[in-house]
Amino acid sequence: MYKAGGIIGIIAGVLGVGAALVTLLFGGVGAAFNADGAQTVVGLGWGGVVFSFLAIVFGAVVFAKPKGAGIGLVIVSILGAILGGTLVAVFMVLALIGGVLAIIGSHQASQPVAYAPNIASDIPPNGAPQGAPSRKSTKTVALAVLVAIGLVVLVIGVINGGHHGPAVSTSDPVAQLDGTLPSDLRPDGELAAVFALGSRSTDLQREKQEAEIKGKVVAWRLPVYEVSKRGDGYRIQTSSGRGVIGTFLTLTARTTAERQFIEGLQTGDSISFKGKIKGISMRSIDIEPAILWDASRVQGNSAGATPAQAATAVGAPQQPQPQSAAAETAPHVPGEIKTVRTRFGDLSISPDNELLYQDKLLTPVVQGNNNLDIVKAFQLGPVDAALVQDTSGTACPAQFYIVTTSQAGAAVTPGFGTCSDSFQTAQDGASIAITMPGFVGPEEPEGKQRSAATQQHIFRFAGGVLTENGAPLKQR
Repeated sequence: MYKAGGIIGIIAGVLGVGAALVTLLFGGVGAAFNADGAQTVVGLGWGGVVFSFLAIVFGAVVFAKPKGAGIGLVIVSILGAILGGTLVAVFMVLALIGGVLAIIGSHQASQPVAYAPNIASDIPPNGAPQGAPSRKSTKTVALAVLVAIGLVVLVIGVINGGHHGPAVSTSDPVAQLDGTLPSDLRPDGELAAVFALGSRSTDLQREKQEAEIKGKVVAWRLPVYEVSKRGDGYRIQTSSGRGVIGTFLTLTARTTAERQFIEGLQTGDSISFKGKIKGISMRSIDIEPAILWDASRVQGNSAGATPAQAATAVGAPQQPQPQSAAAETAPHVPGEIKTVRTRFGDLSISPDNELLYQDKLLTPVVQGNNNLDIVKAFQLGPVDAALVQDTSGTACPAQFYIVTTSQAGAAVTPGFGTCSDSFQTAQDGASIAITMPGFVGPEEPEGKQRSAATQQHIFRFAGGVLTENGAPLKQR
């Protein structure tokens, strides 16, 4: 019977190895797509491989040491069922049966024969009577237990390592991120070109680019594509295209207001965030951890931010600001009414994407294409101003307007911009500076796109006059 148990143990181990490899395959695919729990599945897969291999070993040893190997087979099968995943557990049950048969068979094989009258002759040289466990069997069992315990510790370490990684610091990574100044890395230009679908860049060049940006802290404002729950946080995918690289954010909400803001996001809304680059996944940047961040500090504006601006996180309750401060506004949802209060009256966007002052159309009329949004409001001494963004198609993603309100009424500048929807703002007293890169359409050669992205255009609004790089604004 013990031979049958050994054969069953070997067969169960071989099948268990196959099941463990399938588990590893599923875990690897999940890890490639950043699926939740993928590293745990990988850890279980390796556990299944180890314990299935041990089942084969103990199954073979059963033929020489049936009792000790049978006990080892039972221990390994139980641990394999727990730490090897569901598929492996099925075959570990078979290995358990083999171990039990080996133990029972060892008792039957060691029973003394009835016609042996000389008891002394039945006692082996080591002093133990027939049927009693030998010292070699005891050593085998002890060795099996020690090996199994060591493997349990190893597998648990692999699984936990997939969850937490090396413990390099006991401090809160979100708190560290909040106190770290962002780099000047941009989501457009060369970075977007290298990882774009159809890019002429090679895998080697992409790997080099990934190594250069990994670990950097960035603060960007990007359009939302999808939002999902991930543990206590959120997984947000931003849209790629339009000359901007896509991202996968693992975002932590620090307040109830931030949580409500995130859960209210829809496809096409903009989100301002700060996060640490973890790597590249599916030609998008994997950013973890990440937090909501004041858009006025995006792309290096943090050095000039006032304390009131620093406290104004997107989606967080607004704190009182000094008269000269800029106010970040929540993203506009297409088809809904959005109102921004100024000291002289309300600016609003109608469901038809028209800009209104005191519920009346401005002259000239400002009407958006895909979406019109008041992205920021300013107080410039005796007048208030608002930066308005008109989001369009891929040929020209964005155009901008500045609307001023005062006791005399409202006025609007002509449309301006380079067509890029990546920009930064800064306020210096009663003037506003809007900086953005150059832009050419996606149909243009890649070299021309890169060249345009390296150009810097500064639009300055002061005293009711709008200039571009110090010269009067030219209509495009």
